[in-house]
Amino acid sequence: ANSRDPNAGMHAEAILQRMEEQYKMGNEEVKPDTITYNTAITAWANSRNSSAGIRAEAILQQMQQQFDAGNKNVKPNTVTCSSVISAWAKSYHPDAGSRGERILRQMQELWAAGNVNVKPTTVTFNAAINAWGNVRDPQRVARAQALLKEMQQLHRSGGREVRPDVLTYNSLIHVLINSDDPSAAGEQADKYLQEMKNENIKPNAFVYTNMIKAWSRCKGPNAKERIKELNSYLKHLGQRRR
Repeated sequence: ANSRDPNAGMHAEAILQRMEEQYKMGNEEVKPDTITYNTAITAWANSRNSSAGIRAEAILQQMQQQFDAGNKNVKPNTVTCSSVISAWAKSYHPDAGSRGERILRQMQELWAAGNVNVKPTTVTFNAAINAWGNVRDPQRVARAQALLKEMQQLHRSGGREVRPDVLTYNSLIHVLINSDDPSAAGEQADKYLQEMKNENIKPNAFVYTNMIKAWSRCKGPNAKERIKELNSYLKHLGQRRR
């Protein structure tokens, strides 16, 4: 499931299908459950195959159909849905952002209706932000920023499971790198870096690297000096980790 082989998802899904066939023939020892299905979905996500989102969502729909038909061993949960969103994000499909966020909204509706097994978490929102970051949709920056604001509001109102973390901000800065307005990318990235510090979230090397990339797209007079400062922070961070 952790392989980046582009065919990993296909192989995992084939194994899942064989398990289902053997179970239907009477072999109780290979009865698929939620973990089995989640593993197949994760394999698709990690494959980074362009079909990953489509196939992962199809497996989710298959799970839901079986659960609705009475098979309580394959109930989709937060891990299932978050992994499907991640599969969309890593597929780089043109519709990845909208398809990933749609699953997030479906999770929220189900949770509001009483299904506690699909409550969105920080991981879920991060995957949705990543999905917007990997498409060329003109709404990608606005949607990613809206998801961060939603996380912040949920966390302030008591949602401990959706606290923005270093991956959230790194994903958002990554979205800025591909912004249609490169002149503003650096200053917006600085704004999120300050937010991180205000929330006691420590920036890591990935954050500083993406900060440098964001400022590299800027043509303003302060860009070179800011890049120099960020490189200094990055170098210092590397020395502290030795």
